[in-house]
Amino acid sequence: MDTSGQFHTKAPRAMLADALRDPLILAQLLPKGCTLDQTGPDAFGFVLKRKFGPIELALPGTITIESKGNLHWLNFRGAHQLFGKANMALTLILTESKGVTNLDYKASLQASGLAGRLLGLVKQKRVDQRVRKGLVTFKTLAIAAQIKKAGNG
Repeated sequence: MDTSGQFHTKAPRAMLADALRDPLILAQLLPKGCTLDQTGPDAFGFVLKRKFGPIELALPGTITIESKGNLHWLNFRGAHQLFGKANMALTLILTESKGVTNLDYKASLQASGLAGRLLGLVKQKRVDQRVRKGLVTFKTLAIAAQIKKAGNG
């Protein structure tokens, strides 16, 4: 399942690029019940726990980030014996012009096993909304972190 879009913000491009690697910001973007640990400068591990009746499943996964100029690639991967596999590749292009930052994004979500069957039940519009909401939340958290940092500096 693929989605793409664009939005504009007054947040500086460099600030948003730096925020992509902030574990406090990334942790707030993950679903409730996730834990996040930084495993390298551009790598994180997470565990998503979900309870289904009396059974609790822990889905371990990784987030890797790669950047080149205005291009940023985030890859989310998770796998579980019972749940299956889920991969999301997110490409962000951050450009700045006349004090406005343009954030163009493309996301591709693939899943197999039970995760794939569940994804098949989700409507495209909902995926579009969730990705966009996540990026807007990211932008807001990045601005809040910058304001807090400026207040402590």
